[in-house]
Amino acid sequence: MARFRAAGGSMGTLLTVVGIAPVGAPDFVFENRAPAVAGPGTGRLVLDATATLVNPGSDVLQVSVGVSVPGSSTASALVPGSSVPILAQQTRVVPLALVYPFVVPPLIPAGGLSLLFTIHASGLTSSADFLHSSPLLPLESPIAGGSYRAWGEVRDLRPGEFWSVPGTPHALSGSQVFGHDVILAVATPFGTSELLPGTRGQRNEDFRAWGKPVYAMADGIVEAFRNDFEDNAVPGRVALRIRGFFTPRPDGVGQDGNGNFVAITDRNRVEVVLYAHLQKGSVSAAIVTNGPGHVVRAGDFLGVVGNSGNSDAPHLHIHASEPGSVPVWTGPGRMMPFRRGRILSWAEVPLATAASWVPLAERLFPLNGATGVALWPSDRTVMNLQDVSVKDAAVSASDRVWVIRADHQIRRVGPLPRGRYDPRSRLGVLLEDNPGGSAKSIVIRENKAFIIGMDDRVWEGLPTGFQPLAGSPACRRLAVDQATGGLWVVTLDGHLMSFSSATGAWVEQNPGSWLDVCVHDGVPHALGADHRVYKRLGPIGWNTMAGRAEGHRIAVDAADATLWLVGTDNGILSYRGAGSWQPHPGAGPAASLSVRNGVVHAVGLDGSLWTNLAWSGTTFWHRMNVVEPV
Repeated sequence: MARFRAAGGSMGTLLTVVGIAPVGAPDFVFENRAPAVAGPGTGRLVLDATATLVNPGSDVLQVSVGVSVPGSSTASALVPGSSVPILAQQTRVVPLALVYPFVVPPLIPAGGLSLLFTIHASGLTSSADFLHSSPLLPLESPIAGGSYRAWGEVRDLRPGEFWSVPGTPHALSGSQVFGHDVILAVATPFGTSELLPGTRGQRNEDFRAWGKPVYAMADGIVEAFRNDFEDNAVPGRVALRIRGFFTPRPDGVGQDGNGNFVAITDRNRVEVVLYAHLQKGSVSAAIVTNGPGHVVRAGDFLGVVGNSGNSDAPHLHIHASEPGSVPVWTGPGRMMPFRRGRILSWAEVPLATAASWVPLAERLFPLNGATGVALWPSDRTVMNLQDVSVKDAAVSASDRVWVIRADHQIRRVGPLPRGRYDPRSRLGVLLEDNPGGSAKSIVIRENKAFIIGMDDRVWEGLPTGFQPLAGSPACRRLAVDQATGGLWVVTLDGHLMSFSSATGAWVEQNPGSWLDVCVHDGVPHALGADHRVYKRLGPIGWNTMAGRAEGHRIAVDAADATLWLVGTDNGILSYRGAGSWQPHPGAGPAASLSVRNGVVHAVGLDGSLWTNLAWSGTTFWHRMNVVEPV
């Protein structure tokens, strides 16, 4: 409580400020929005408060209330409707309602900014200004940590791509008022483009966002999902089957307007996030299997961007809201501050340096009109990406991808983000680590790499770098037996040899003319000079495998002993048990392949990297996005 005497007034001209408090909230909070370009951020105070004032004197006081933020360069503003009379001996509650945008000071103390109210009281012959301050805090989400991480990963971006966030409010009211429709785009001399080069936007596949992985922005629990809604086949045409975005389906699945979606609440069920318009059949297998109640962590794969529901082109819709009743994601909208990512106005992107980008740092996206902002979905320095042409690839037990570039340089992915493994979340590979050295091919034993060096000898990967294995013959193919740890090679003259780590000795296994070899649990399979597949039968010799498959590269999956073959037509085939060779349509043309736990990584003749994914009981082949910093 503060008591003030009006200057020049009589001894009875007094004003008591009992208190100023926000309506329905414990503290004053403001929207802390990041700037679209380097500089101070924008604060937006939506003031909904009351001031309780007492006039204990004998004069009539005319009061008005102004508001400002100390340290901000923004001038104070008069609260509309606050100019009211207070009669002698009267207590009056004055409503304070105002939208007050201000420049955020460069440093926000741990206790928040100060919100300064100026109480102007004037009697019949005198007036005075009275000051009353309250803490002003940046808005936080009620989720753990108070803010979200970005929904995308750098490894999924093609060169020049950024996520694009509109600079205007998504809706005027309702659950979507603070939502975002996000796409992928690149800067061009004519503005931004969400289309791939040489396309016209007539197919979903023409759009950069189509098929991009979407990751959970926070820890939470799955409330509902949908995975069977057909994508709109033609961009710009919403299917007639859509019942309307706000009309619940009678079967309780949700609203057709969402298309395929995942709705996730935080663990305390105070906020729900909707991820909508996903691609049919793309929702995480863990979510589909476990259903509502499945626990997700920030960074877990949810699905891929589609064009389902009330959507005119491939994009992702996200919004946060208070949990509603039916459906749960239709409560009042909530703002989403983000702690992870860097942004910049699209107008600035073409000439931007790494230092130009603005960290989100627990702030909201800016409202910068039609321009919108480009989002780099990481706190690390923004870097130019380039496509990598691959010569060979292998995957370690810790799920790290190693590649030999077309120029023979060795690269591998950096530490993978937190989150349970889903093959579809690894369609992007960002090659951050440079172990040094060059090679012609590579295999991985658990987490140790072995290569055929440029001198045709076998080298072993050690913490200090690659070291040559003593006595290594000149070889053209290299294989590892995951069960025994043994190495096998095909020498330049076509012989088979093995290496024992225990004895450090190279042993001649078979003279002759062999093209490639793979080994499982001590049993080798090899390609003969006739391109046929042979299996060694101990001391008896070699036996031709049934099926008359012919190829030039062979691999084995240690998980189930399945053989994989690159055929002479560069297609991919597999053989399991006593069955027959099965072709894999859609794969290839391939030059080489490696396999671990059923996941195949195949190198195309054009230097691309492909992998096989199983969705809804069907196997698909997808080209991976392999990029590295320039």
